[in-house]
Amino acid sequence: MTRPSPSLQRPKHPPRMKLRGGIWWLKLAIPRALRAHYRSASGKPRTHIEESLRTGDRAAAMSERDMRVAFWQAEFRRLARGADGAVEAPSLATRAAHWREALRMAANSDDFDALRGLLTDEAEEIEQKHGTTAAQRFARLAQETDAPTMREAWKAWIDASELNESTKGKYKLAFEEFMGRLEVPDLLLRDVTRKVTQDYADWLNTEAKSAHGGQLAHRTKKDRITALASFWSDYVERRHLVKDGRNPWHELKITGRRKPSDGPEGRKRPYRDEELLAFINGPEVRQSEKTRYPKRTLLELLALGLYTGARLDELCSRKVGDVVPFEHGFMLHITGSKTEAGIRVLPVVHPIAVGILKARIGGRKERDAQLFAEFIPGGRDKKLSWYPQRALGRYRDQVGLGVETDFHSTRRSFITRLEDAGASPLARDRYVGHTPKDLASRVYSGGSEGQLLKIAQTISYPQEIENALCAALAEAGGPD
Repeated sequence: MTRPSPSLQRPKHPPRMKLRGGIWWLKLAIPRALRAHYRSASGKPRTHIEESLRTGDRAAAMSERDMRVAFWQAEFRRLARGADGAVEAPSLATRAAHWREALRMAANSDDFDALRGLLTDEAEEIEQKHGTTAAQRFARLAQETDAPTMREAWKAWIDASELNESTKGKYKLAFEEFMGRLEVPDLLLRDVTRKVTQDYADWLNTEAKSAHGGQLAHRTKKDRITALASFWSDYVERRHLVKDGRNPWHELKITGRRKPSDGPEGRKRPYRDEELLAFINGPEVRQSEKTRYPKRTLLELLALGLYTGARLDELCSRKVGDVVPFEHGFMLHITGSKTEAGIRVLPVVHPIAVGILKARIGGRKERDAQLFAEFIPGGRDKKLSWYPQRALGRYRDQVGLGVETDFHSTRRSFITRLEDAGASPLARDRYVGHTPKDLASRVYSGGSEGQLLKIAQTISYPQEIENALCAALAEAGGPD
């Protein structure tokens, strides 16, 4: 059997734990061949890694010890393979977090000053490897324990947030991207200055690349900034975690050509009647290598959007078991949505929408089967709406509609038609999954099934549009 490299052999002295100031610490021997990569403040090679396990409970410390030993062993293997000899920058934030916890728990103990001395030694070591700025940020993160850091505050906010998983994923991407631009990937909240945020915005404007290697679109850059601005206003400002109440993420300069929909003149809006007719009476989908769905599928989505006001992903994600017959038509169960208010049950009674749902269910009994069996996951979030959304956009362009309309325009049209018909605003909001605006309705009322049924019975469109939709669905093999 081949023996492992000497640098990776089990050290003569196994990992040890020591109690200091009520906190357990790890002491781990560095393989002899790698000690030159870890030097003390005086420049001498270090023989051991010493770090806080952040707890005074022995059982918890042993569990943490195992994870930290695994981390350092992976680091040793990386160095032994000949990778860059410097400890990776992201570990500086982790090391600072260990120190913060250790100093918090050792406060007022006899070991506090000794820990501060060890922290100073580590900061001097970091200065030699990463420079003065990194060492200063590390020391501030480690020592100033009274307020949360950016990373601590972000985690508390995102964990408690009611955002759906897709939006959380986009927000986390923006956060980690911003953190990755820092020499130490964390910082005190008061150090998030206008200069720091504009530096990130400048990088988005000039150097950041899309997944295809090109410049980021204006909307993409704006979304990244919006994610961080939302965190700041919703968490940092509400809790008065910084003295300066100004949000450093507001009014940053974002360059690039805007899409027409980004400005007030091109703001997204409901469909006009002639636009719906152009979509309904348009030709079959233009065939290309990107074509996945026929016009019939797009018409079914359009009609369901017009008669339910549901979001595209709410429709695409439905299963057979989510469509339940009742005396007037079907009850459509929206079990996953963008917001908590979006989880709802919709009565669907208009003959066009009922016919589509009935045809989609057919004789299928598998409750967990997809309502739209042909849809496949796509995009970073693996959503069933990813490919349909693009197909709808291409067909919109094919029939010559402007970018100020999209599938969400069916939802806008639904709400507008109900407003014109004098429908109850509260019942309308509950039907489309909006949070009621008044406290009593939001907290004390669960909504009325009768009122939701009345909304479903109220929605309709001009007869010319409904006749055209029925004819197009019948021609494409859909319901009459």
